Amino acid sequence: MRSCTLIFALILLASFAIAGCLFNKVSCKILSITIGDNGGFPSVFIELNTSDSIKVKLFKGKALIDEKEIYIGGERTLSLCLAGYHEIPEKGTYHVKIYDMNDNLVCDSKINIEDPKLVINNLDVDWWKEGKDYVLLETSLNVTNEGNVPIYVRTLRISIDGTRSKVAHVYNETINPSSTSTISACTCIKGILDGSHSILVDLFDLNGKKIATFSSFDSTHLDFSIKKTHLKWYFEEKEYSITLPVPKKLLSYCSSLKRAQTEDYSFYAIFPVDDNYISFLSEKLLSLHDTRDIEEKINFVASFVQSIPYHKEEEEYPRFPIETIADLEGDCEDKAILASSILAEIGLDVALIRLHEHMAVGIHLDGVDYQGKVYYEDETGKRYLFLETSNVGWKLGDACEEFKDQKNYTIYHVGSKPLLLQECEPPIRYKYLKSDFVVVEDRILNFGIDNANNVELVVDFLAQYDLSVKKYVSEKFGVRAGGGRLIRLKINSPKQSFLKVKIDLIHEGKVVQSSIFIFE
Repeated sequence: MRSCTLIFALILLASFAIAGCLFNKVSCKILSITIGDNGGFPSVFIELNTSDSIKVKLFKGKALIDEKEIYIGGERTLSLCLAGYHEIPEKGTYHVKIYDMNDNLVCDSKINIEDPKLVINNLDVDWWKEGKDYVLLETSLNVTNEGNVPIYVRTLRISIDGTRSKVAHVYNETINPSSTSTISACTCIKGILDGSHSILVDLFDLNGKKIATFSSFDSTHLDFSIKKTHLKWYFEEKEYSITLPVPKKLLSYCSSLKRAQTEDYSFYAIFPVDDNYISFLSEKLLSLHDTRDIEEKINFVASFVQSIPYHKEEEEYPRFPIETIADLEGDCEDKAILASSILAEIGLDVALIRLHEHMAVGIHLDGVDYQGKVYYEDETGKRYLFLETSNVGWKLGDACEEFKDQKNYTIYHVGSKPLLLQECEPPIRYKYLKSDFVVVEDRILNFGIDNANNVELVVDFLAQYDLSVKKYVSEKFGVRAGGGRLIRLKINSPKQSFLKVKIDLIHEGKVVQSSIFIFE
């Protein structure tokens, strides 16, 4: 009888050890939970203290929203996404549940998410005198987020006297919980008579849902704080001149943005926050030279951009169009970006042509004789006439000898397309018990006008001389226009030693961007 009892006790002890309930039981305490923005994703920030490795999961009801694993004990802070990029989380009760690595529940906590509550405190507009009338150049709103989740404002619709209206993309669009900030948009509503006007503003999120509204009155007036630029140039032996306002908040916002790590500079030409300004600029410019001849119209636009003084930069630093207008100087890519944005705005099939240490504009025209003109073909065989914008005097289809027939070139279309960029955190290697793996976290953003499908990540482990010792390909995914995806990968380390990890962002089978990280 004693021997049977001993055997039963040993079996019972062994079962407890396997379940992790008696030996090496995980102890974890949640120290704090806060809600805020994390790189465009509404997130729960969890500060905790754990004795061992754990799994942290976020649920809404039975639906798993996000999860992470922690492989080292001690005090840690991590974030879990409540919703997608620039999406406002749904109202309801969420649960943070922490498990040990055997999926035993260790502790949990409840979070209540409220409906978003954005209050517009006041309105400020910048007026620009244009002839006898006024232009509502820029609109700014002081707003307070009285809810407990981040609010992301994508667009603003402003109406003047119930008759004139304009939709504009907002800059500084993130408002964290319990915070007050200023959001602005370049509106450029023309033809407003001098006097007092009623103004109605509606704010919308990424999905087009109205999230706040505000009405006010304002009177037109001269604003001497608005910076202006003035340019004179010649086209077909006739002198032209133009004076342009520089919206100060738009300029400040674009100047503050980190330059994108991409060679596709169409990013700067199609960036949506300055759409209304480019439309205003294009219309004002073309009003100076009325012609129905499309090539003459293109050459006139080119003459305007060519007359902006050329300034060579020590390091390549692509500028948004508003920056080039404000400084009235730029190098080849700055001037090509500005010209392409104007020409695309007037409905032309435009591209940027990247050559060796140079950039120009390409324009495809139907029904035009390409014989004797300089052009470059894209991958489908479509021909784009070369347009030099760096120096004065060049016409569509002309080029100096250096740029007439280069073999090494890339064409980047300017217009309706996805435009993907990745922001990858440095991968971390873990050696946990008998496991050896690398964790990759990559934020994929689509700044383009179209949705991106068939997107994937390729993670390449490189040894000496960049020899690939293992390659991992993620599942394919999509990224909506103006949206983003957060991709987390847990990849077993190769058996061979490696020195680098290269992460390629792939769209439709082509490498869009690469990031390389060195492992010591």
